[in-house]
Amino acid sequence: MLIRIAAGKYGRDVGNLDLCAAFSQLIENNLLPNIPPVALTDNNVFRTERLYKEHVDDVYKKHIPVLKALYSRYRLPPKGGGLRKKVLFMDGWMELMENTGLIDESFTILEARLCFLWSRMKVVEEIMDYERYTALTFVDFLEALGRVADTKMIPTDEELTKAGYSNRYAWYLEDKQSPTESIPRRSSARLNGDSKRPLHKKIEGLLEIIFRCIWYDPAGKGQQSTDQEFEYESLASTLVKVDKSLGP
Repeated sequence: MLIRIAAGKYGRDVGNLDLCAAFSQLIENNLLPNIPPVALTDNNVFRTERLYKEHVDDVYKKHIPVLKALYSRYRLPPKGGGLRKKVLFMDGWMELMENTGLIDESFTILEARLCFLWSRMKVVEEIMDYERYTALTFVDFLEALGRVADTKMIPTDEELTKAGYSNRYAWYLEDKQSPTESIPRRSSARLNGDSKRPLHKKIEGLLEIIFRCIWYDPAGKGQQSTDQEFEYESLASTLVKVDKSLGP
């Protein structure tokens, strides 16, 4: 289709160009100037400049049992019935985003989906290995969380203390009900934002919010209650119970 358009617009009958040159003109003059910047994102830039750092690895290692339980918890059963796959698909990822309330005006459904899509490793044969092509492995899942952390507004410890919050979850609940001005939004808190803050600190903050959301509402029913004191040590077992209820 694009070749035909190029021939019709810049080909010998119109612009006196051969087909190869006509196609190049179509790309340079018509397609590239009108493509949204997000579509030109190089997935590997985030990996090399932000993700592949020792401090990021340390944060993930510290929480690895809970993260593995969280990953398994959101491997949802197939809609048509049957056993769950060993990988995480888009539906499970989006359910995690919704259950923890991460999707809002500052972090849209599109951005959540892009964090998923950009975190998949390349597959040589997309058709032959379609399951792997459309899902996240556990390592991919960690990368996706990193992309969310780099996009979301995550307050620093200093900002929380100054604003009078005991933890990020307390700020998060209040901000969800009515966006608070006590901690201003940063302009870098957006997809592909120019963030200068170390990623490992943002990931630690995001995980604090996710873990507390899951602890107070493990089944994802929208019942966020803080009557019980948060116990990180039992969070993994709480996730495992919900995971087992979904089937093998």
